[in-house]
Amino acid sequence: MFLLLLLTLIGVAGSWVLVTVLRNRATVARLQKLFPKFACVPSIPILGSTHLFKDSSPAGIFKTFVGFHQVYGRNLIAQGLFNDPSFQISDPSVIEQVLQAKTIEKSTIYDFMTPWVGLGLVVSSGAKWAQHRKVITPTFHFKILEDFLVIMNHQTDVLIEKLATHIDGSDFDIYEHVTYCALDIISESAMGVKLNTQHNPHAEYVEAVKEISDIIFKRLFSLGREYKWVFRFQK
Repeated sequence: MFLLLLLTLIGVAGSWVLVTVLRNRATVARLQKLFPKFACVPSIPILGSTHLFKDSSPAGIFKTFVGFHQVYGRNLIAQGLFNDPSFQISDPSVIEQVLQAKTIEKSTIYDFMTPWVGLGLVVSSGAKWAQHRKVITPTFHFKILEDFLVIMNHQTDVLIEKLATHIDGSDFDIYEHVTYCALDIISESAMGVKLNTQHNPHAEYVEAVKEISDIIFKRLFSLGREYKWVFRFQK
């Protein structure tokens, strides 16, 4: 009885994988016809392009994506697990077209952010996104933003002081400096909370944001990423 049940489950799972892979590969073929200038990242059945990611850390994954663009071009069609297709774009003109599109549909990664940021403007799509965006747009009027110039100027001065320590001419990563500055400006102007992350980059809030960002990023490359009950048991 147990063996029969096991064989049935294996058969169902195998059928699902086969149908999913065939459907996704057919989608890839259609995309290649619709976008002939988009190169395809090498892929294999079931695993797609995932076998090319040798380093599973966020930095390693990013480096692999950069390598794809260096080798195959700016606009690519990649394939995830079960050959699930996705666009990888670094061409500014194409990115502009995407940003100007009237259809607002968020990708899977935004679903993973829901437990953190809720179902507001960041995560929502379609009509709900448009409604929230319409409500918040007046708050970005330049007259309102002028009230926060003191905060912006102060935090920018702090940023300049931090950057001044690197004037010896050697290369350095500006990402964290700009990120902390932006976080200090947003938290104080929008929420009235002074985080001072430029002076205290290891604050509890900053470390928590980094941790959850890493979790969300890694979840994109998790076998059980689509299934909450599976992901909860993964490290």
